Amino acid sequence: MKSTIIIRIFLFLSVLIQTGYPQVNDTIRVNYLNQVITIDGDFSDWTLDDTLTFRFVDQSPLYNNLCAVKLAWDDLSLYGIFIVYDRHLIGLEPANAFPRLHYNDGVELYFDSKNNSHDTMDINDYQFLIDLKGNSVIFKGDRLDQKLKFMVPKEYGTANIVFQSAAKQWGTINKIHDLDSMYCVEFAISWSSIGVKPKKDMNFKVDFCVNDNDTLVNFRDLKPGPVKHYSFMSIKGSHDFGFPGNWVRIVLSGEPSFITKLNKKYSREWLYLFFFTFIVGVFIILFFYLRIRRLQRIPQKADLVSTPLLNSILQKYPPDDKKPENPIVGRARDYILKHIDEPLKPDKLASELAVSLRNLQRIFNHELKTTPGNFILLIKMEKAADQLSKGQRSVTEISDDLGFNDPAYFSRVFKKYFGISPKEYQKT
Repeated sequence: MKSTIIIRIFLFLSVLIQTGYPQVNDTIRVNYLNQVITIDGDFSDWTLDDTLTFRFVDQSPLYNNLCAVKLAWDDLSLYGIFIVYDRHLIGLEPANAFPRLHYNDGVELYFDSKNNSHDTMDINDYQFLIDLKGNSVIFKGDRLDQKLKFMVPKEYGTANIVFQSAAKQWGTINKIHDLDSMYCVEFAISWSSIGVKPKKDMNFKVDFCVNDNDTLVNFRDLKPGPVKHYSFMSIKGSHDFGFPGNWVRIVLSGEPSFITKLNKKYSREWLYLFFFTFIVGVFIILFFYLRIRRLQRIPQKADLVSTPLLNSILQKYPPDDKKPENPIVGRARDYILKHIDEPLKPDKLASELAVSLRNLQRIFNHELKTTPGNFILLIKMEKAADQLSKGQRSVTEISDDLGFNDPAYFSRVFKKYFGISPKEYQKT
């Protein structure tokens, strides 16, 4: 487990080094997502080769943070991931401290759903705040606060948004004297819940921000003002959040792959096909399993010499055999020989003999130490051997004459009983 974590961290840092900490352009292209992303705080199901990265500097290099951000979209949701390299993971505020979650290490996404805001947030703007423990709060632009000329007119608890988020940490939380690695935040925002029907080339304004706390000071006891080792910064390097004029523009790019389109268009049909294939597959496996089991139960003729079973099949009884044959066995043999060309089953045979299948099985087990099914097969094998020895008909024709639908199965049964294949028997 530890080795896996180390490898993932190494890969993440390698990606950041390769990017060279680029400057963020005014327009960011967000690619269509053709894969399944699980919102669990683990970045292993993301490709990180085109992430945006930014860093911000504290008074000490030990407190410097590095962040990678990536967005993706499909027809249902906007997806995002923040990976923050942070040596001190702090999360003092509890989950229910909604307006104060920004005092924990965490991330923020600002989103203008109509791409029409100017200097201040309006009712179409949202702020999604998620801390390193996965706690979240959603703010929405507020019309009353706009009228009252608030610098950032927003309110929490008023937005009814379908929103998923999760976080995972690599390190310990609230232990200032050890060094941690990083944390990861994933989220998914339902387009429909923010009134957006996405399509390629749509434009939005967004901002990415990171809150970094590297102190165990209780902020509730402090007076307003700067706090040492607590900082916050957006992807453009700004320390003032919530002003749409400073946000970057994103453009939805890409489109569903052929497979994705097929799955969307025929999702129900795919489901039906899956269940149909599954059921058919189960029946096929069961069919061949029963065939193999039946083949395994067929004895070899060499092992049946002088046994009641072979004597009954061949109707050759030793002179000193004083035990009369059960009439049911004799009637069964006569019926099988009379209907040798039919694919006869034990239940059909029992019905014709006016006995129950269970009673027929009991009689054959007691008299011949075999089953009705084996008795039928062995009589047909002896009949096949007689026809093969004459050399006038092919194996397929004889198989068909004896009621076998599958010549290959006929050949396997024959070889199991006689020890050689029908063609080899025919040559001898």
